[in-house]
Amino acid sequence: PALRAALPPDPPARWTPPSADDALTFAPEPILWTRASPRRCYWNRCAFCVQNVKLDDPRTPSIGEIPAATLRLRAQREAGYRHLYLSDEALSPHSLRELARSLLASDLDLRWACPCKLEISFDRALGEVVHTAGCRELLFGVETVSPRSLRVMDKWVDGLDAVRTTEILHELNAAGLGIHVNLLAGFPGATLEETVADVDWAIATLRPMRSTTYTLNPFVLYPGTPVFAQAERFGIEPAADDGDMPSSYAYRMEHALVGEGLAIAEQLPRLAGRLATALGWAEIAQLPGGPDALALIHGSGHGCVLKALDPNPFANPLET
Repeated sequence: PALRAALPPDPPARWTPPSADDALTFAPEPILWTRASPRRCYWNRCAFCVQNVKLDDPRTPSIGEIPAATLRLRAQREAGYRHLYLSDEALSPHSLRELARSLLASDLDLRWACPCKLEISFDRALGEVVHTAGCRELLFGVETVSPRSLRVMDKWVDGLDAVRTTEILHELNAAGLGIHVNLLAGFPGATLEETVADVDWAIATLRPMRSTTYTLNPFVLYPGTPVFAQAERFGIEPAADDGDMPSSYAYRMEHALVGEGLAIAEQLPRLAGRLATALGWAEIAQLPGGPDALALIHGSGHGCVLKALDPNPFANPLET
């Protein structure tokens, strides 16, 4: 009821909002998953990532694509979609700024979300431009705040330590943007101490913010990733699989890594529960339909709807 009451008064003309008698729906308005660019992630280095393997175009995104992307988004808006999830693997700060400027110049009434890779150049000024252009959520694969682990993952950016990462997320949130943070637990070589520190960092960083969500994912070995192709360098060995096209692989760790790997796997449920409790989501999980609601809020791309609500009933579970 709180979510329906907070809906904008003028949904797209081609779509009829659900009534109280309708079956439960996944979202109060339709969400279109689309892309700004069909090209791969500009970073293209994260050792664990499988996204670029799915794309035939080896080129990185270009600013020159933005006019055509804006025309596509206009056509989608005219077709009745107001909420969009741009599922590009990661928009750079420069691409994000230029896309926002193009959308503003086109005067499109959109609410959208997109994943980005955290960079030093993100700041409040950029967040304000993006928010004015209709963005309501940025999703960041922080993965860990351990410089050692980030270097192993090939995701380290000089100067982007835990303190600066927190500052950037707070600046973007102060600009009105919802934030989603992904943490990755159990990457080969990670220690339990680092994983606990990541959870501590997430609690301290996200508690003062509004309209924030997170995921704490265990490491999964995907074919086509650098860590799979160079498994020995990362201290693991993919295990044989019965199928001919497995979507992921079991693996064995070298002896020196086993202890910490098992400790992380054993403690992961407790750490996930600690995150949920500290950030106010554990109580929602106890409500009828709560686990399904949390899955939608935290892991389904619904941020372009939920974090666009004014007021947002999920802005701060600790106060709800």
